[in-house]
Amino acid sequence: YCATWAKAAGDRAIIWTEHVAFAERLSEKTGLPYFGQDGLDAAGRYIEDHKGAMIAGIESNSKGRNLQYLWDKNLFTVGPKGAKGWEQTMGRTHRLGQTSDTVTVDVMMGCLEELDAFHRAKRKAQVILATTGQYQRILYADTNVPDEGNYPGHGWQWRRTT
Repeated sequence: YCATWAKAAGDRAIIWTEHVAFAERLSEKTGLPYFGQDGLDAAGRYIEDHKGAMIAGIESNSKGRNLQYLWDKNLFTVGPKGAKGWEQTMGRTHRLGQTSDTVTVDVMMGCLEELDAFHRAKRKAQVILATTGQYQRILYADTNVPDEGNYPGHGWQWRRTT
């Protein structure tokens, strides 16, 4: 899926990942460079010197990177941790200096727990807004996800069958 997404998204795409082994395998499969620890790829090149689609480690690149000049499409293979993680990581491409009218953030959610985590992050972002007055990107983004508590399987419990 990530390879297909990247091909369709073109040169302004970043695939964000949390797992190094997955990122390295995806890099082999797609030919896209993976920028991990310290914002470097396997050849020692710096993320901000790259042009074109790429794979980026969330933990290594979610803070202090100015990626708004060349990238406006994001695919998260795993969502960032909490409201601050979303704010920081989305802020790499959605910030002053972005030349595109729209920054796209697609998120892969493989289980209901990931959807719950997204909604928890939104609730925490509302607390941050209420206490600091700082508006959070996750709150003003147009989203296409089921409302909290209103999706198939929510509240299901495992039960033993005989």
